[in-house]
Amino acid sequence: MSHPVFGELRENAKLPTPTGVALEILRLTNDDGATIEALVSVIERDPALAGRLLKLVNSPLAGLNRTVTAISTAARMLGLRTVRNLALGFSLVSSNRSGRCRHFDYSRFWSRSLGRAVAARVLAQEAKSAAPDEVFAVGLLSDIGRLALATAFAEKYGDLLERSPAVPDSELRARETAAFRIDHRTLSAEMMADWGVQSLFCEAVVRADDEELWTAESEIRRDEIARLLSVAAACADVLAEAEVSTTTIENLTNRSHALGIPDDRFPSVYESIRGGWLEAASIFSIEASDGESLEVLREEARRREIALESMAQADHETASRTTRSDSLRLLVVDDDAAVRRLLEQQLRKCGYDVFVANDGLEALRVDQIEAPQMIITDWMMPNMDGVQLCRRLRSSDGNAFVYIIILTAQAEKDRAVEALNAGADDFLAKPYSPAELIARVRAGERIVQLESNLARRTREVSTYAAQLAAANEQLQAMATTDELTGLLNRRAGLARLDECWALGHRYNDSIACIVCDVDHFKRVNDTHGHTAGDCVLRAIARVMRESVRAGEIPCRVGGEEFLVICPKATAADARQAAERLRACVEQQRIDIGGDDVRVTISLGVAECTPAMKTPDEVYAAADCALYEAKAGGRNRVCVAGQSAPAPVASS
Repeated sequence: MSHPVFGELRENAKLPTPTGVALEILRLTNDDGATIEALVSVIERDPALAGRLLKLVNSPLAGLNRTVTAISTAARMLGLRTVRNLALGFSLVSSNRSGRCRHFDYSRFWSRSLGRAVAARVLAQEAKSAAPDEVFAVGLLSDIGRLALATAFAEKYGDLLERSPAVPDSELRARETAAFRIDHRTLSAEMMADWGVQSLFCEAVVRADDEELWTAESEIRRDEIARLLSVAAACADVLAEAEVSTTTIENLTNRSHALGIPDDRFPSVYESIRGGWLEAASIFSIEASDGESLEVLREEARRREIALESMAQADHETASRTTRSDSLRLLVVDDDAAVRRLLEQQLRKCGYDVFVANDGLEALRVDQIEAPQMIITDWMMPNMDGVQLCRRLRSSDGNAFVYIIILTAQAEKDRAVEALNAGADDFLAKPYSPAELIARVRAGERIVQLESNLARRTREVSTYAAQLAAANEQLQAMATTDELTGLLNRRAGLARLDECWALGHRYNDSIACIVCDVDHFKRVNDTHGHTAGDCVLRAIARVMRESVRAGEIPCRVGGEEFLVICPKATAADARQAAERLRACVEQQRIDIGGDDVRVTISLGVAECTPAMKTPDEVYAAADCALYEAKAGGRNRVCVAGQSAPAPVASS
């Protein structure tokens, strides 16, 4: 790659560049004879970089089952290229957190870049399409061209962003090319190539948004990575936005199909991305919100859209009331212009709001625009007669109620029956007197008014019912949810234990439960204050939600004590779940006032036995096992009825 604009910017030193140790790592890794030992010696000269690499390797994001304490081990596990790219990312994030470009949100840029990096890693693991650590670093750097344009052309790029607040990426790139002779995607690839990133990844970055090219070329691996980066970018958009539409969520789910991820699997993949984003944000010191699950986001989007539709409908009805009189809206349909004028004059004199049409087809168009409450139509007309018009109006479920009077010169009884069967409400034979017509119209007006009142009351009842249902739902949530952690509270948790116990006895299924307690929790409160204690409990609750398997039910039963109900699980199954939970909590680093606080938990496990007669007994057995775990040294799992294992050494 050798774009002339990139050459000019590079020569004039206008681009964001790595500094210090990161620059030296770049030079070293571009040397074919470079060794891991040489790389480690450079990294160890920068304690901040070394610490972040170790923190990343030991985080749940890396998914290792052991603790790494040596930089040399971390470097070997990650590889030269990945360490180089991560060093680049750390360096660029640290030195480019702010700048002079108006309308360029530096904080959001890095938050979104990190979200794309984490999403790329998780998606690569799921699709098995690329090395996860390598695509993490590529995802972090793949939009660096935006930062480069904001750095090199601060004022001009700020003006362009001000004029392009919500344009699609393809349109933004076209405007960038027109203004600077290069777009951010191309510039990203040029910069990455200059830093020694593999050409395969650089080309994939350029093609990430050109879906029509993915199958048109023979470079299958490059296109797989481009597709993965595209889906990762869409995930980052959902992570970074406070509000997303149902369309955005559906598009994201559909795009994941290209990676072979089915609909029922993608929500859990997204949860892994969300959890990894929060973990990586603490390592990179980048702002990231907790966000919500895909299902919660979808439900919130539906509620917003329904509310917006209701507001739009209310605005439309208000506008209709202010632009029209409160009189009956009436449509006259007749192919004879003289008859139309005469009827219009008679009805307007009575205070009605009158519209006209010369046949049934025109009447349908007027009905869609003006929504008349009553239609007076002649029977015999070209194109569409009055009876056909009745049938069309009555066949549409979406139409509001309209009262229809048919006029005809044929007064036979059979004709009246035909008209009424077609959907007419009244039938008037010609010739008729004006007084008779007005009397029929006023009789119909009373029916229209009754129908309108009924519809209004039905809407009011529906509104009240919806409000009552929402209030009941909120009360139910408040009654069953622990306010601090969002888990089920003690009453709801024990009720679920009763239900699982009953189902287990009915179907002869095993059931187990885990009771856990935060070790030395009083010490946390005494040292850091009760607010810190609340932070610890929330963090543990989050770990529990993310660690438990489908069907397992986490609850907070009081103070620092938690319960996990494990339906259809044996003591061995529950012990495995408890060990997983204990390890996840031990790895957590909880930020409290700038200090990283680490806590451990002790856990007791019990399985229902034939001798147990109530669910309280299995809970009590797990509680006793918990006390054994605490007495035996804490940070360990004990199973009721089994010998206690050796204490677990804290890392």
